[in-house]
Amino acid sequence: MPIERQMLRSAQCRLHRFVGRTDSNSTGLIQKVGTDSPILERRPELPNHRLYQSNSCGLPTSVCRGDERRRHHLLETARERPVCRPAGTRPAVGRAVAFCRPPRCGRRLSGLGSRGAESAVGTDEGRSAYVEYLGLARILDAQRIRTQPAEHDEMLFIIFHQATELWFKLLLHELTATREAFRTDGPVLPALARAQQILLLLDNQWLVLDTLTPTAFHRIRPFLGPASGMFSEQYRALEFLLGKRHSGWQDIAPEYSAGPSLFDELIGYLHRRGHAVPESYLERDWRCGRETTPELLGVFQGIYAAGHHGVEYEICEQLSGIDAYLRLWRQRHLEIVRKHIADAPGTGGTSGAGYLSRTIDALYFPELVKPHDL
Repeated sequence: MPIERQMLRSAQCRLHRFVGRTDSNSTGLIQKVGTDSPILERRPELPNHRLYQSNSCGLPTSVCRGDERRRHHLLETARERPVCRPAGTRPAVGRAVAFCRPPRCGRRLSGLGSRGAESAVGTDEGRSAYVEYLGLARILDAQRIRTQPAEHDEMLFIIFHQATELWFKLLLHELTATREAFRTDGPVLPALARAQQILLLLDNQWLVLDTLTPTAFHRIRPFLGPASGMFSEQYRALEFLLGKRHSGWQDIAPEYSAGPSLFDELIGYLHRRGHAVPESYLERDWRCGRETTPELLGVFQGIYAAGHHGVEYEICEQLSGIDAYLRLWRQRHLEIVRKHIADAPGTGGTSGAGYLSRTIDALYFPELVKPHDL
């Protein structure tokens, strides 16, 4: 069989499989060949598709996507195109051989086809740049199995806590930027929204650790020594940033323990926007912890009473969401501890589940919850 006829049959069979699935509810453009000029049926449900023009030999010729004027020009040009088909063959009269596919997401990279993309993937320079930029050599070498004999689930235990610390780092990054934005009256909602999504991920991450059985954990625990999550410096820094102060922990993160909290900067922000914030609160010692401030309840009650108006309302809702996600994170931590060690003491010297249960109901922003009860 001549090579031209093989190409014709292959193209027609391949395209006919798609056309065979086309019914009255489908959309796109269908061309029937075998006439002097192309017959295109426009289905308007999918605008701006690529047009696939077929010449008389049955092989589709791509026509660019464009606006209506551009398409009209291309179709007029197609009508003037000379017939191109292998010698001794006839056009397949009445057979639909071309169709319109939905556009791909995004734009094609000019000058880089599929072959160019594939060749770029395998370059040593690209792989080295990726590994170096992310520091993967150090990150992927940081999981040191200590159990003897090696416990399979220890890898899960290590990676879970390492990933948690990485997300804590990003959370501190976002909330520190939010504190600075409060101080300079900048935009704060994008960073607060991202912080909520990070906390949601941290909450769901407990589901992975929940697959660790108590038996497997007890094979890992003897090798932990006094290591405990309560010694997480980033978690302590996060609590300092949110306004909680711990005696004996201030030396861990002095840039957070001795400075204004996120709530302190929020109060200054509201004061500059005309809310009736007591002057005494603006001058308080940031190194001291704080309790619920009754004088501030009226400020937030007024913000909530105004309803969905103004950026202050959205800020309060975002901060309330952060408080709720952190409470859920502590609740799930408690459930995992109860599953693994029941009422036994924690590795850090605490009472374990008893210590964690006392932290469940703590609120970082109680003034944002109280106005709903007034």
